[in-house]
Amino acid sequence: MNTVFVQGTSYERDLKQILEGEEATVRSYLQYLKGEDAHTFEQLIDHPFIVVRAAGSFGIDLIAVRSKFSFPIEVKSSANKIIRFSNGSSRMSKQAMNMKERCERAGILPLYAYRLKGKHGVEPWRLFILPTAKLNGIQSIFQSRIPYIKKGIHDNFEMRWEAGLQLSRFIAIVMELDHPLNNK
Repeated sequence: MNTVFVQGTSYERDLKQILEGEEATVRSYLQYLKGEDAHTFEQLIDHPFIVVRAAGSFGIDLIAVRSKFSFPIEVKSSANKIIRFSNGSSRMSKQAMNMKERCERAGILPLYAYRLKGKHGVEPWRLFILPTAKLNGIQSIFQSRIPYIKKGIHDNFEMRWEAGLQLSRFIAIVMELDHPLNNK
């Protein structure tokens, strides 16, 4: 059975606004978080990314930039908890391989953001990376902490939402590694 997914521009816009520290969007997302997670996430308001929406469909929807690193991000959304990249000739598989190759050449992580639709009461965003060659510097820290997109049925990539890194955990890593107080 194939997983139905939608590349919704509204979800791209939502993630873009979160990463840019758009106050209303960040505060709305806080409903999913508690305690220190909420406090850390809220720091996006004062210490955001610059996020640019990528034109076209090259496997990269957003590019998020901060002082020490940048991430190309492909955004996917689904009401199903698994998104399967079908066979190697599919558009998603081709995009993934193109993104992987381009990111490896540039020495950066190919990041996927997966938004689960229709699930209430849980943090809806999960992050993954494509399996890539070992990276250096700060990128290697992210590489060691963000789950890889695994191979599944017929040796095709698949994202299992529950296996991804919560967006709040990603932001905690960002703040840990790039917070102005840590820049010396």
